[in-house]
Amino acid sequence: MSAIAEILHNSNYKVQGSDAQSNDNINKLQKLGIEVYIGHNANNISQAQIVVHSSAIESDNVELIAAKNNNKTVLHRSDILAEIMKAVKLVNYAHHPNEIYATLTAARSITKGKVIGIIEPLRFARIRNFFDEFIRIFMMFDYVILTPVHPPEDKPIPGCGIDDIQKALISNGFNNTKIMNDALLISHFISDSTSPSDIVLFIGAGSNIAKLAKETAALIAEVKV
Repeated sequence: MSAIAEILHNSNYKVQGSDAQSNDNINKLQKLGIEVYIGHNANNISQAQIVVHSSAIESDNVELIAAKNNNKTVLHRSDILAEIMKAVKLVNYAHHPNEIYATLTAARSITKGKVIGIIEPLRFARIRNFFDEFIRIFMMFDYVILTPVHPPEDKPIPGCGIDDIQKALISNGFNNTKIMNDALLISHFISDSTSPSDIVLFIGAGSNIAKLAKETAALIAEVKV
C-alpha cells in the first residue's frame, strides 16, 4: 500500500492514509509530505473521495464502514493497482545496450501486451560505439520514442544523433518510432495508444528522463480524473 501511495503522490494526487502502528514505510511516506494517521478512526476518511483498502482490512473496520455509509468510492488495493497498471510507467537507469535489453526482457516476462520504450540515449560517443546494437535492441520494442541525448552539453558527433537512430530504425523496417521531448505529447500518445496490459518504460541516465516521466504521469492522471 505504501508503494501505491507514493506513486499516487508523485502523480500529484492528494493522498493520506492510516495504519495500526508506525513503521519504516510510514516514516518514509510522512517525509514525502503524505499524512498518515496512527490508528483507525472514522474521522480519518472524512475528507477522502476514494478509500482504498487491502485484504488485511476486515469488513468491520471503522473507516471502511464510514466510507460505505457516506457513499464514498471504496476500492480494493488490486482495483487501484489495476488503474495504475493500465499504462505502467517505469523509470529505469539504463544506458548500455545490454542494460536496455535486460529491462525489456523483464518487461516482456510480465506482460503479453506491448512494451513501449521512451529512451534517453547517454552521450554521443556511446551511441557511436554501440550504434548497431542500439538499433537491434530498439527494434525489439513495440514502439520507441527517442528523447534528446544526455547530458545536454555533450558535444554532438555526426551520424550519432537521435534523428540518425530514427532513420536507421526506419531503414531497417521499424516504423514505430518518434522523436519527442514534451510530456503533453507523450501523455497523449500513451493515453491514445496503450491498453491495460501494456508497459511503458522510461529509460535513461539523466534527470530529464525522470522529470519527463513524472510530468507525463501527472498529465495522464489529469486526463483520467
